[in-house]
Amino acid sequence: MDSVHLHLILNHLPMVGILVAIGIYAAGWLRGSAEFQRLALGLLLSFGLATIPVYLTGGAAEHVVRRLPDVSKTLIEAHEKAAGAAFVAVEILAGFSLLGMVLYRKSAAIAKPFTAGLLALAFAATGLFGWTGYLGGQIRHPEIRGGSPVIGSLHAEGPRGSRKSDD
Repeated sequence: MDSVHLHLILNHLPMVGILVAIGIYAAGWLRGSAEFQRLALGLLLSFGLATIPVYLTGGAAEHVVRRLPDVSKTLIEAHEKAAGAAFVAVEILAGFSLLGMVLYRKSAAIAKPFTAGLLALAFAATGLFGWTGYLGGQIRHPEIRGGSPVIGSLHAEGPRGSRKSDD
């Protein structure tokens, strides 16, 4: 396994994990369960920590991918810039989650303003993470790029990529 493979494997964990943690937090908030909310805070902190190796393996992956044919330096740079913003957002979310764990460790309820702030941060971080993933996917997946000749050829081939024949 090389740095590219490791980066691709690791990057899915925090993205999906943060979404699951948001769901658990929202369920706890709707049910009035501070325990569920605290569980979600711990998960958000954990996934924030899991984002560190994702970010750190990105540079090594870039050095490998940059040498491959048909790889756009512009796409790599856009992904890298988005990754920096997403990383900062996720780490702020993790820090805010840690703050919540400390402030509300023994509380029967978590304050509504804290919940609103946490969810706003979580959705912003998730959006940035999603955008980063989208840009990263474009580096080696031309089929998701707008106006791609691959997409045009798929439409010409019909369903499941099989060309219609006159046989």
